[in-house]
Amino acid sequence: MDPPTRQLTPPPTANDVTRETVAKPPTIPTPPTLQTIRPAAAGASVPPKDDPAPPATTPRVIDLAEPPTLSDIPSNDPATTDTLPQENRSLPERPATVAPAAAEPAPTTNTDTDPLTGTGTVDSLAPRGLQEPQLAITKSIPATGVIGQPLIYTIRIKNTGTSSAVAVVVEDPIPAGAKLTGTVPQAELDKGLLSWTLGTMKPGEEHKIMVRVVPTRVGELGSTATVRFAGRAAVAATIAET
Repeated sequence: MDPPTRQLTPPPTANDVTRETVAKPPTIPTPPTLQTIRPAAAGASVPPKDDPAPPATTPRVIDLAEPPTLSDIPSNDPATTDTLPQENRSLPERPATVAPAAAEPAPTTNTDTDPLTGTGTVDSLAPRGLQEPQLAITKSIPATGVIGQPLIYTIRIKNTGTSSAVAVVVEDPIPAGAKLTGTVPQAELDKGLLSWTLGTMKPGEEHKIMVRVVPTRVGELGSTATVRFAGRAAVAATIAET
């Protein structure tokens, strides 16, 4: 008895393979592209963005140009030295000597600088004859005072002579133990010394000065006032040719 015949199935051909029988390879996502951001040129406009902003996890590289440091500048760079170029300069020549013959001789008599040449004159209002200005000065102050309370003392100057006194000046130091708070008329103050310039005082003319101070300590309070002035007398002669 013959063995049964085994039928062999032929292998499938390429045409018999369907798409469903082939496994698809996995999809590999495209990696994000790194973008380099550079500063825009001056005056350039930035185009509007069409694409939405990438996710926050997308890395970005910012490449900004930085100025070179001092170590990057070569040592022979002009910017690293403050030495100015030397210029060849020469001193000016000495002035020529003036010969004595070329100089103008000085005049033997110079009325502008000669101390023996007179310059005085007599005006029509200058006093002539005997001049007897006489100034009398008196000073009064309250007999008592209180610390911290204002105290006023008075200086009087009178011309008791028969002619005018000129350049009259009164001086009075601020009393020790007191503080100055005012004067009438206004005085000039220099290192604690009060002074009044009264000018010219005619015969019989009188000036009154008041000084207000505040005592700062117990004891005697006072000062000594002085007055100075000048008298004037003029004379003139008529000079004729010989």
